[in-house]
Amino acid sequence: MVATIKLNIDPQVKKKLKELALFLDKDPYIKTLKDHVINQPAEVQDGRYAVLDGVIHCKNHKGYLFWRPKLPSSLENKVIKFVHFSWGHAASEKCVGEIAHTFYVKNLGRKVRKISSCCDVCQRNVKSNLKKCDNSQ
Repeated sequence: MVATIKLNIDPQVKKKLKELALFLDKDPYIKTLKDHVINQPAEVQDGRYAVLDGVIHCKNHKGYLFWRPKLPSSLENKVIKFVHFSWGHAASEKCVGEIAHTFYVKNLGRKVRKISSCCDVCQRNVKSNLKKCDNSQ
């Protein structure tokens, strides 16, 4: 017997990520930053930003080795939910690690914890950290 499990994964997330450059250009903050990086690259925060294939990428600091594309605010929640649901309602730390490996998102941990705390499945299955009182003594 096979049961269907609905994961609530938005199938459009992958399609939207393929068009990341278009979504970045719609975000006013990122569009301004991208224009600034293109027009005045030497003045932009010690080489933390670069435009590669029309997508703005970021490093945590100058010595950081990897460039990660900056995720527009319009896709942040969708990507967080996609990772959270597709990893089987994984804990916040696991979701943060997976997303941070691929994208740069400011305050990622806080955003992931907020979405996880609103997840009905997670809230119903979380184990309480409170000690149970033993009134028999």
